[in-house]
Amino acid sequence: MNIIKILIVLVLLAFGYHWWSGKNTAENGAESNSSTGFASSGSNTKSESSSGFFSSKSKTSSPSGFVSVAMPDGARPNTVIILAPQNCPSDAAQRADALARGLTQAGIPNIRSSSYTSNIADPTTEQKAALRRAVAVMEGEIPAVFVNGMAKANPSLDEVAAEYRRTQP
Repeated sequence: MNIIKILIVLVLLAFGYHWWSGKNTAENGAESNSSTGFASSGSNTKSESSSGFFSSKSKTSSPSGFVSVAMPDGARPNTVIILAPQNCPSDAAQRADALARGLTQAGIPNIRSSSYTSNIADPTTEQKAALRRAVAVMEGEIPAVFVNGMAKANPSLDEVAAEYRRTQP
């Protein structure tokens, strides 16, 4: 349990540092990374129907580059989760908004969030590995997209749609 709390704190610190370093770079007139602005905060909405820790169809990676990860607490099955700052003018947040609109137009259920939580008591080796992969995705370019036990940093609309279809029961 303590390792999970430590991992979550480390992720929050990494995102804060990532956001702050991008902000300082932009203020100094240098090129800024388009993935700046992600801060994990806000509330986490719990759902009665949770997809559990792993998708039954998950494997380590998919043809579109998604990797098997620990899903956020309360993640609904067959719903794409797009993690990026909300109500933000950054390029990353705008990409996330465009992705959400595209998925909605394609009839793929999705939610936008700016937070990720996962509480696991006594995680197994496999669960720890899945959490490390989730952290790696969230440390990549924003938005981080989670779908049915798989995740990828900054995927295209076509990649997300393909992964959603691939992981359908």
